[in-house]
Amino acid sequence: MLAPGNSDEISGAIETALALYWAACHGKAVEDVYDVGERLGKQFGYHVNSTEGNGLEDKVLQQPTDVLKWQVR
Repeated sequence: MLAPGNSDEISGAIETALALYWAACHGKAVEDVYDVGERLGKQFGYHVNSTEGNGLEDKVLQQPTDVLKWQVR
């Protein structure tokens, strides 16, 4: 799961995925997804708390609109 704006949840391939996310979804060229990404996450109103233990790991994504139906614990 991507957690835009939460530098605690970034590792490995997620760094690249977040850079692409910021570019595609917000038109922002972000080289440092840790510092700049966290600032942008707050600016755009993302929840920047840890996603660990929120139940999203078990969710199935069949189409992009499925995320709109998910309930986060």
